[in-house]
Amino acid sequence: MAKKRFIPFWMVPAHWGLSGKAKEIAKAYYYNDDYEADMLVAELTYLTPYEVDVAQLDIKKKYNVLETLDYLIAQADVQLKYSKITRDEYNVKLLDAKLSTGTITQKEYDMEVIELMPDGDDKRLKAIEFAYRYEEITQQEYSKEIFTLR
Repeated sequence: MAKKRFIPFWMVPAHWGLSGKAKEIAKAYYYNDDYEADMLVAELTYLTPYEVDVAQLDIKKKYNVLETLDYLIAQADVQLKYSKITRDEYNVKLLDAKLSTGTITQKEYDMEVIELMPDGDDKRLKAIEFAYRYEEITQQEYSKEIFTLR
């Protein structure tokens, strides 16, 4: 929320020697609260739109506007938006974020990773290992499937 000031910024002697970005930054901190000022300063300070978006996400995290899961998802969104990661890497990052915050279990994570894999022998092998690891099939069935696959 903007601060209500009785003295306008142009009358404050501290800004008289400033010019350009330094003056805009001082003005942002004079008229705005810390969160809003930091968001404005991020736009003034960073050169590329990617850096601005990352900095604003960090500011939102700093002031607890975003929770951990939302922050990690937004971070992945920004990286995808600016082509820093591929769609597959994005999907894995989302799963990693959900696993690290406890939104999904390890079993659900493993299942989703297998679903993201391209169809083929590797996917089938991982599915068989998944079923054996979580005791959906026996050792004998596992050995039979592995032998059949190879």
